[in-house]
Amino acid sequence: MQEKVKAVIFDWAGTIIDFGCMAPVDALIELFRKRNIILSVNDARKNMGMEKKAHLSSLLETEIIINQWMAVYNNKPGNDDLEALYAEFEPSLISSVKKFSKPIPGVLELFAELRKRKIAIGTTTGYPDNIMKELIPVAQKHGLVPDSIVNSSEVTAGRPYPWMCYLNAMRLGVYPMWQMVKIGDTLADIYEGLNAGMWTIGIILSGNEVGLTEDEMEKTNKDEIRRLQLMAQQKMKKAGAHYIANDISECEDIIYEIGQRISKGERPL
Repeated sequence: MQEKVKAVIFDWAGTIIDFGCMAPVDALIELFRKRNIILSVNDARKNMGMEKKAHLSSLLETEIIINQWMAVYNNKPGNDDLEALYAEFEPSLISSVKKFSKPIPGVLELFAELRKRKIAIGTTTGYPDNIMKELIPVAQKHGLVPDSIVNSSEVTAGRPYPWMCYLNAMRLGVYPMWQMVKIGDTLADIYEGLNAGMWTIGIILSGNEVGLTEDEMEKTNKDEIRRLQLMAQQKMKKAGAHYIANDISECEDIIYEIGQRISKGERPL
């Protein structure tokens, strides 16, 4: 029997929903604004894809946030501040995530094609359990129904650790990992897939690295889009992505090509 791709593990925001990965960015900027701290869009997007408390913690360790925090509160942000921020962040993120739950164009068609080819569909996300409990029913109404959903609350550590991919493999009953593909729009997604021993595909135009909504994409100068696209490609390549796709519609052919490489004895490095 010819060896092939047995499962594809997708990220959520910026990959299969939420074109431009806007939900966490909006929620983070508003969270800090309420504390008189200015968080830029670019800074909010750094380390995107991580488990959300870890993402918040990384932001509180940046010089730009520490300096503002000192100016406003006369001390550096500490663990109590992290806990308070996270407690407020989750309800805000739930509202934002539900607002941006629409599937990205081409995703439902790719899911249908994978099922036709008997390739299992799994997902991982930096969103915790309580947020996914709100998001999943809304996504299902849009027709988005993966075979497996693993969130960051279910493992000891989120991305870039491979644990969510391993748990997907267990639930799907699929192995070895080199017959699986990880698709995501953040560098953390790529590291997660590589650490799990999987083939990886980085998504560009709908994702965090370009960071434009569909409406913004239509209104933005083509040269500027190309500049953002090239920057994102360079980051994905540096992170070690095996393939880079402009959008999800290109992934069907890439998955087929990976299957051909597997059947020839190739393995992801």
